[in-house]
Amino acid sequence: MDSKRFSTSRLRSGHGYDDFPSAINTGFDHRLEGLQRVKSRIVETSGKRWMIWSPNSCQDPFYPGGAAPLVSGFTAVELEQRRCDGHCGRYDAAQNPQPYAKDMPWLGFIKRDGERNVGEVEYESVMSAWYETEGGGQIEETHVSTLLIRNQEMEDFIGHVVPQLLSSHPALCSQRPKPPRQQDIERLRDVQDYEEALDRLVHIHRGIKEKQAWYTLARLRVETSVNRESSSSPVPIPLADDAYLGTW
Repeated sequence: MDSKRFSTSRLRSGHGYDDFPSAINTGFDHRLEGLQRVKSRIVETSGKRWMIWSPNSCQDPFYPGGAAPLVSGFTAVELEQRRCDGHCGRYDAAQNPQPYAKDMPWLGFIKRDGERNVGEVEYESVMSAWYETEGGGQIEETHVSTLLIRNQEMEDFIGHVVPQLLSSHPALCSQRPKPPRQQDIERLRDVQDYEEALDRLVHIHRGIKEKQAWYTLARLRVETSVNRESSSSPVPIPLADDAYLGTW
């Protein structure tokens, strides 16, 4: 018997992606003085057409529109937006690029699908971690143990870089993502309900993705002496690493 069943209503995976704003064309000849335009397209929203463009990325990702990105935790909005594959739709910051959030500037460093390195288990499909048993199902033990190793690895990386940032970027250090805890991951071994397993895994995967993204940003802050947010002189914009989602 298939144990992949839900006791609550779920939206289909693609729900809401056809709503405005949506891409209606590609390419545009206009460019702003002083900045190169690497990629652009036209979107339509609120009865108007706009050009969205990037000075450093070749991506052509889905544009969700202006909204605050989802954060960790079962918020009321998230409960309403859950899909049958676990993600939360167009405003899920672990799935689609979102408008820049100054209180979570690391979100753009979450990796795109297909760009993960070996050992980055948080980018694996949450549904593939479930297997059927005679009494229902449970999460693969290898997946749980690998999550524990990966989460501890990220905690060690973060613990190493935080002391180097405390004086120069105290806000970034205080706002850093903290869930999941090791005990949160260990509790996955007791879950036998598919719906509960899916929701818990989505949050644990997202939490580790955010830790990896925060560490990537923090490491860049340490490695460079240029702070673009406070610099008064023009700073050349290098081409982006399109392995990451980026931000609008």
